[in-house]
Amino acid sequence: MEKLLYFAAGNRKKEMELEKLSGMLGICFVSVAAMQTGQQIGFLLGLEGFSKQELPPFAMPPAVLEEVLIISGMTGERMDSLLGMLRSTSLSVPLKAVVTPHNVGWTLGDLYRELSAERAEFEKRLR
Repeated sequence: MEKLLYFAAGNRKKEMELEKLSGMLGICFVSVAAMQTGQQIGFLLGLEGFSKQELPPFAMPPAVLEEVLIISGMTGERMDSLLGMLRSTSLSVPLKAVVTPHNVGWTLGDLYRELSAERAEFEKRLR
């Protein structure tokens, strides 16, 4: 099943627009709240074999400071179409990832840190 997992980082307007676009394309849209950033990607997507992780009492979930869009279950052609639509609208999201066997067990916070580090390395190489 095609799914988009989205952390809005406070951008409620874009979240609603992405949800509408997802519906038009027949893609399941999953919004992630700040309190869920310590949960595994597989759990957030509702995948079998993943369950909610309990945080220790008074522990804060990992901080995710930017929007993150995670794509699951799409073929290359459908993904290209979706990304083209996002680029041609005001719905572009700076940090995007595709669910893989490698990252499905990561928390959203872990994935955010990895994406941020990759972007910093890419920008460093451009200079």
